[in-house]
Amino acid sequence: LPTRILNNCILLPIEAESQDTALRIFSTLNDRGKPLSDSDIFKAQFYKYYSGKGEKDKFIQRWKALEEKTEKIEYKTVEKESDSLEAGKEEVTQEGKDGEKTVTYKVKYVDGKEDSREKVEEKVTKEAVDKVVTRGTKAESSQQEQPQQSQQQEQPQQSQQEQPAGKTVVSKENFPDCDGSGHGYYEIHYSDGSVEYQQY
Repeated sequence: LPTRILNNCILLPIEAESQDTALRIFSTLNDRGKPLSDSDIFKAQFYKYYSGKGEKDKFIQRWKALEEKTEKIEYKTVEKESDSLEAGKEEVTQEGKDGEKTVTYKVKYVDGKEDSREKVEEKVTKEAVDKVVTRGTKAESSQQEQPQQSQQQEQPQQSQQEQPAGKTVVSKENFPDCDGSGHGYYEIHYSDGSVEYQQY
């Protein structure tokens, strides 16, 4: 790591004539370089303000008591139902992603050791994305559709059998269970004078 830093980094010392000039350079570099956190920017402005009032050392001691940490926001798992997916099956329709938040604590030290910690501010910097699990509910509707489809397919076949090409049905009479066997027949009269008997 030290070798990589020496070979790839350039150290550029900057000497400022005054504290105000140093803070101005700090703000300029922040605008053009890697963005700093809100606390770093406020720190520079407060430092300038309290230095002008002669309370620089007091401000430094108070600022050291503040500690900023980046904490993870765990994603939640949400379940949804869909009739386009068969019952008993489930799919992950959206992957979950953790978010991030910046939490500022006020820390009190006694004899160099942490004595207490109080949360001062909490700011979400990256929203968490929920994990979505879709469960199927399609089973019952698909079972009901199959008999209906088979009935629709049988109807055209029956109509084709009942009406030969070039003829129209004049009358159709039903004779159910004539001989006690449970079977009957249809007597069909066509426009050309012919008669047809269909058993069932």
